[in-house]
Amino acid sequence: MKKIIVVFNGINAPWHILRFATNIAKTSDAVVHGIFLMDREIKDPYPNDLALTETDVTRGTVIEEDAILESHNISMFENTCKISGVDCQVEKNVLLEELIEQSRQADLIIADTTPDFQEYSLNDILKDSHCPVCLVSINTPVVEKILFLYNGSASSKFAIEKFNDLFTNWAHLPATLLTINPSEKFENDEFLNNWLPKHFKQLDNVQLHGNEKKELVNFLNKDANNVLVVMGAFGRNIISRFFHHSLSNIILNETKVSLFTTHK
Repeated sequence: MKKIIVVFNGINAPWHILRFATNIAKTSDAVVHGIFLMDREIKDPYPNDLALTETDVTRGTVIEEDAILESHNISMFENTCKISGVDCQVEKNVLLEELIEQSRQADLIIADTTPDFQEYSLNDILKDSHCPVCLVSINTPVVEKILFLYNGSASSKFAIEKFNDLFTNWAHLPATLLTINPSEKFENDEFLNNWLPKHFKQLDNVQLHGNEKKELVNFLNKDANNVLVVMGAFGRNIISRFFHHSLSNIILNETKVSLFTTHK
């Protein structure tokens, strides 16, 4: 791994994602590239209330205050990387389209599971990124358990293989292969029976039956701390995008786990 992009809203920096990134960078000799998105268009704050205040609150003062806060966050970013012994780069006022383009040269994007984006959403990054995306929960200061969400599709296999390529040093961690309403074809699945046990030595198999989304949320919420879920991301067709959009949103909105996802 050579380049890790960490995505911030300029004025709100969730520092747990930077700690997560620097820990990975130290073991892989990667550069941490901080992207401070240009996320919002500043408008006149509370225009109907300005006449009632004694303080001059203008568009200009809001922009100036945000610029000061962003500058402070960038300094914090650089100092944290320096203390961690990690090389870093910083860009500010980056548009989403520019982030997506830069993902072509990155190995991984890291963002918060609950970012304070105003103009963009996580789905904008998930569906268009050219590299894997890791959405990190504040409940995952370190990864101690891996959960592979598997449905037999090419996208779920690809996500697991890509995860293994990037995080070879996590192969020793306890891992769970979770299937929901598995079909009979899984009994002769070469990937399940041979590839996975070969690469992950502490692998358990769990099968759930019933409503897919309900069973998944209940299972993840039993023990959500320090858990990283690996799942295939948005495919190239509308049905695949709708399915993965729905499932990933449920994981992010109704559980406290972190999520690794990618697509070809």
